[in-house]
This record gives sequence, C-alpha cells and structure tokens, in this order.
Amino acid sequence: MVSKHCKETFARKLYADIKLEIITHRFLPGEWINVEQLSEQMRVSTTPVREVLSRLAGEGLVELRPQFGFLMRKLSESDLVDIYKVNQQLLEWCLDEIERNRISSRSLAPCDFSGQLEVPNVQDTLSSMTLARVTGDLFAYIAVQAENVELIAQIENINDRLFHARAWAFELQSISHLQVQKIYDGCKNMNTELTRLAVQEYHSSQLSLVRILIRNMDKGRLSEQKSFMAQGE
Repeated sequence: MVSKHCKETFARKLYADIKLEIITHRFLPGEWINVEQLSEQMRVSTTPVREVLSRLAGEGLVELRPQFGFLMRKLSESDLVDIYKVNQQLLEWCLDEIERNRISSRSLAPCDFSGQLEVPNVQDTLSSMTLARVTGDLFAYIAVQAENVELIAQIENINDRLFHARAWAFELQSISHLQVQKIYDGCKNMNTELTRLAVQEYHSSQLSLVRILIRNMDKGRLSEQKSFMAQGE
C-alpha cells in the first residue's frame, strides 16, 4: 500500500511539473490543453492531471470552460496592465511593512542570490527565462522580508502569472537587466528607499511595453522555448 506521505509527495511533484509547463507557456495563449496528451507526458492517469489543472484554474493560470475543457489563459492589454499595477502596489506594501518591522528603519535582511546578478554582461550570459525567474525571486525575497503570509502568497501567484511577459521583455531587450540589477542592489544594500525607486522604475518600463508584449506573447514562443521543444521532438 502506498503511504500517505508518498501520495502527498507525488501530488506536489505533479502540481509543480504541470505548473512549470503552464507558466513557461509550453502552450500558446488561448490554446486548448489536451489532458490525455499531458497525462501521457507526465505518465499518470487523466484524473490527477485534471485535478491539478482545476487548481491552476483557481489560481488564474489557466481557464476552465464547461463542456470544453482547459485553455491557456489569454491576457488582454488591460489584464496585463492591472497585474503589473497590483504587483507594484503589493511590493510597495511589502516595503512599508519592512520599514515598520525593522528597528533600524529602511533596512532589509542581507540579500544573497549567489552572484547571479553580479556577473559581467549578465544579459549575455543568462537567458530571458532565467532573467525572468531571477526577477521573480527578487520580488519573492522582498515579500518574505515583509513577514506577511498574505503578501507572500499574492506575490508568488503574480510571479507565476507574469513569468512569460517578463521573459518576453528580456527577449525583446526592451527591459534592461540593469533595472533588475538596481532592485538587487537596493536589497543587497539593505535600503528600502533605493529598492522602492528601482521597483517603480521597473514597473514603469514594463507598463510602457504592454502592447508590444501582448502582441509577441500571442503570436509565438520565445526562442529558448523553440530550441527546447525542438530538442524534445
């Protein structure tokens, strides 16, 4: 008999694996998700796959249409604008919480990302998807420092929902890695004011690119995704 612990471990791994497929947009926006094919890929029955997709629908990552099935969620310009604005507001709330919680005002705990953003010519050495992940890691770090469970959960959800848009911004070289570097520097120097200004600058740039991002997200895949999928064929 399979233990409860093994079942829970399997469920967590399946959820993580399918969510990775979704947030990295292995399916195009608006594309129908073939549950049977996904089940074969994951080497499980369709039931646990449907359960995971239902959970992801609740998190806003996919869309469930009755009598039709699951679709990749297709963001509109207004959707993307709203998510970016909410993300910026949440991060600023986090920084407010940090300032209130720390005895030495305007300080964060030391930030360590193993030098990922300190590599010379980082944009030449890291892929657009890696840069998008690092950006999300920084925002998650800020949320954790705020010590607010609700804010942490909301930032993590938005990280998932914005992953592809962030990757496209780097792919098009419309967002400079230097903007992410500024956020990192603010965290590393334990300065909430520098971090706040860098977060505002980053989101201002992203908001100015929404129309371009939506157009590219709708029409095709990142070059890194194409290369990865070609290797799997």
